[in-house]
Amino acid sequence: AIGSVDFLFGGDIDSWKRFANSLRLRLALRVSYADATLAQQNIAEVIGAPLITDNAQNAKFATLGEGAVNANDRNPLYNRYENASFYPMWASFTTTDNLIRLNDPRLSVYADPAADGVSGYRGRPVGLETSQKPRYTEVQTATLDEFFWSAQYNIIVMNAAEVFFLRAEAALRGLSSEDAQDLYEQGIEQALRQYNIDPAAYLASPAATLAGSEEEKLEQI
Repeated sequence: AIGSVDFLFGGDIDSWKRFANSLRLRLALRVSYADATLAQQNIAEVIGAPLITDNAQNAKFATLGEGAVNANDRNPLYNRYENASFYPMWASFTTTDNLIRLNDPRLSVYADPAADGVSGYRGRPVGLETSQKPRYTEVQTATLDEFFWSAQYNIIVMNAAEVFFLRAEAALRGLSSEDAQDLYEQGIEQALRQYNIDPAAYLASPAATLAGSEEEKLEQI
């Protein structure tokens, strides 16, 4: 019995089995283009085994709050924010651009609008040159929402949404006999419910339907 020493699951062996099977599924998809036979063998062995299928089963690491004796036990993003005298952290352009394009309801969870009241959820590209930075000033750029940099935070190691999307990819590529569309929808549902967002409207939108070539469907997943 390891109990509280186990920071992920508190000694729950069934949870570790789900996590291990889910991680094995991830690894199988990672090697699938190099060795499809090896991937399919491993997928076949875990697809019917216990997997992470609900956010209540997510592998997550809980940090301590502001009162933590050791500052390193707090959310690293909070420490960065505090050490930078609470200078805002930008939302990345890649994140905001994709969420806007897909009309994804998580946009307001991931980012706060720019302070100028005009630029909205305009994210900041990563790795800007010095000459490019004036276009993305403090007031013209969306910032990372406090949800992600609060001192006490659940750092996700692996979640239900990822597992459903992995299964959807395996099904799409013929590495399992499951239904890719159904798994894709379940992945979306878990991804939204993780942030307490009702998935109904998004699931009814075109973004929730796999369409086009296999490569385009894979890109959606």
